[in-house]
Formats: sequence, C-alpha cells, structure tokens
Amino acid sequence: MNVLVLGSSGYIGSVLAKELEKCGHNVLYYDQKNHPPRRIEDQNIFKYIVTKSDIVFHLASPVLINESKENPYKYWKGVYGTTNIVYEACEIFGKKLIYISTQVVGDDFRCQECGQHLSPYASAKAEAEKLVLKNPSSLVFRLPNVYDFEDLDPYKERLVPRLSNMARNEGTIKIYPPLDTKVNLLEVHMCAKQLIYNMDRAGLIVLNGETYTIEEVAKIIASKYNAKVEIVEQPQYRTWRK
Repeated sequence: MNVLVLGSSGYIGSVLAKELEKCGHNVLYYDQKNHPPRRIEDQNIFKYIVTKSDIVFHLASPVLINESKENPYKYWKGVYGTTNIVYEACEIFGKKLIYISTQVVGDDFRCQECGQHLSPYASAKAEAEKLVLKNPSSLVFRLPNVYDFEDLDPYKERLVPRLSNMARNEGTIKIYPPLDTKVNLLEVHMCAKQLIYNMDRAGLIVLNGETYTIEEVAKIIASKYNAKVEIVEQPQYRTWRK
C-alpha cells in the first residue's frame, strides 16, 4: 500500500517508515525537515499527497511533557493541525487515519482529586483522540515509554537517554527514592512493528512493553555501559524552632 507518514523524520516516525518499506509498502515521507515551508495546520498541503496514499500515519506532534507546561500553546496548536488532517484525510478523501497517542491520556495518569490530565501534552492528545475516533475506520494507538540503546532518541531529557548519558559520561547513574516506581518500556523497532501489524484494525489500541522499576531500568543501563548505580537520598527538610 501507499502509506503517508506525517512526522517521518521524527524518533518513531523514521523507524516506522523504514519498517514499512521492509514490509513492501510504498512510503510517502512528510515532515518539517523535508518540507519546511509547509505545516500540518495548512489545509492545502494534503491535496497533492493524501490522494496518493491509502493510509495516513499521524506522528507530527510535539512529545515533551515538561515543555508542554512551559509552552501549552505549541501543544494545543497541534490539535488544530489534527483537525485539518481528519477533515482532509478522512472526510474528503476517505483515507484511513492512524493517530499516535500516549498512555498518559489514560485514567491512571489523571489527578486523583480533580480527574484532570496532568499536563497540556496529555490534554491535547486526549482532544485529538476524540477528533480522530469520530471516524469509525480510524485507529488510535496509545504508546508507553518508547526507548532504544542506540542513541536514536533526540530528546535527551527523557528517562532512558538521560540515564544512558550519565552512565556513559560519568560512569555512575544516580537515582532517587522511591525506587519501585513502575515504568512501561517498549523498544522503538518493536513499537514500529506492532503499529504495522495492527494497522488494519480500527478504534483504540493500547500498546504495552515490559514493566520495570526505576531501579531495574538503571541497573540494565548501567550493565550495558559498565557503570554503577548510586542511590541518592533526597534531603530531609526540618522545621527549626527557636
């Protein structure tokens, strides 16, 4: 099939595009790196490329939780872009749309007291999901933490790149209690293969990897780089009396 990958130069998008080609699909690449004058918010950009595709993978959105708190507009603007993709790809041209979302949209990641999402990143993804799922043929994937040990991830502040950087440069990975915090990890090539394997389906699919504790992740990465793990106790704050 002809598969359009929006965000084809991104972390997951670049791996997905290569895996699609290995499976015999014809990949149409689209991203800001190769098409800098155009953005997904522009309704006209898909008229010459969507018509050539059978399936549209939408990975063209920012992905950093902390950045979304500092610049929420950047993340909510992506919802407007998704609106155009749904309209152009699904409604006008009748193409199947596959949207890549995140597990932080789920109920387990909401505020326990108010029920709200914990970041603009999660809120924007949730709204985009609603737009996409209005079309019964569309598909949404909620991904866990995606990782690799090959330095493919450009976002060095994320968990695995951050710990790997400490192991390589300092020889020690410093972690803080609680050590039993659970992390669900899915290797990026395996993630791409699961996206392709399930792309004929519709609705909502939650992908899962392996669940580890923070301490277990640190030890796995440390063993790869022959580094050590140091548990750093957080400072205890005292109330001083006169």
